[in-house]
Amino acid sequence: DGPTSLSGDAETGAPTEFGDLVAAVRALSAGDQRVIGCRYFLELSERETAAVLGVPAGTVKSRLSRALRRLRAELETSEPLAPAKGDVT
Repeated sequence: DGPTSLSGDAETGAPTEFGDLVAAVRALSAGDQRVIGCRYFLELSERETAAVLGVPAGTVKSRLSRALRRLRAELETSEPLAPAKGDVT
């Protein structure tokens, strides 16, 4: 199998779990995207994220907490995921 598409399954067009996550992150504010991107997509530490964003580490913690809360809410309001190809339901 090839890599997961950002927008959906290449054959069926059905949304993928990763694609849904990316869409939900894109729906957030730029600030939320930056802090989530640094910590989880770039896998930077809190200290490294703080340096990149030019803020104290404590600010990274609080911004990340709020951003993750908003991300969870965004994912809860999105359409349910279609079963991945080959998944048994």
